[in-house]
Amino acid sequence: MLNLMYSTNRLERDFDAGHQFYGYFEKDRLLGFITFENNHPSQGQMKIHKLYVDTNSSKQGIGKALVERAKQLANDSKMGEIVLNVNRKNPAVTFYERINFEIDREEVIDIGEGFIMDDYIMKYTLPC
Repeated sequence: MLNLMYSTNRLERDFDAGHQFYGYFEKDRLLGFITFENNHPSQGQMKIHKLYVDTNSSKQGIGKALVERAKQLANDSKMGEIVLNVNRKNPAVTFYERINFEIDREEVIDIGEGFIMDDYIMKYTLPC
């Protein structure tokens, strides 16, 4: 599944489709990145598609810093909310809850190649 979602070809296609990429660097080393898209899936929503932090750099605030950057850009772009998918069994659910995302609903998606996404759709509403 990592190759399906995080391969160079896939990331290039995402970039070409208009996804914005922001990286977290320390001494020229990429420790994490976030990708998102404005007005997706609907007008006024930012969709976070990917959030990745190097496993050797977890618990250092990198994920939070990347999401905070996305929140700032969503606010600057007049987005009303941010949405994302996260697997229901992923410990990241509690991470998102700690930074004020809420579970909106559940969703099961067959993404092909034998992979099923059994997710929560989580939402963060930007302050007015």
